[in-house]
Amino acid sequence: MEKRHRVLFQQLEDYRQETLKAIDGLTDEDVNIIPDGFSNNILWNLGHIYLDQYLWIAHLTKETPPIPSGFNEWFNFGTKPADWWVHLTSLNTIRRFLGK
Repeated sequence: MEKRHRVLFQQLEDYRQETLKAIDGLTDEDVNIIPDGFSNNILWNLGHIYLDQYLWIAHLTKETPPIPSGFNEWFNFGTKPADWWVHLTSLNTIRRFLGK
């Protein structure tokens, strides 16, 4: 792996760990609140972080990313929880994805 790629992957890992620290103690109820004036909630932002990072990695490495079923429809740019028609994954599931 090229040195610049190692640096990028380490930065992504550090970012994910900081994100996980920031949500420590939150509940499923907490992460599903959409604040007034916003379109998305914390759960959407966490899923978007996961999806966006893997889309960038796929672009860089030309490999197929491990994106769970539904993530493109739920967490991609232009999506929002108001458009979700199914019960989504739990906070703990998203935490596990981000912890990889």
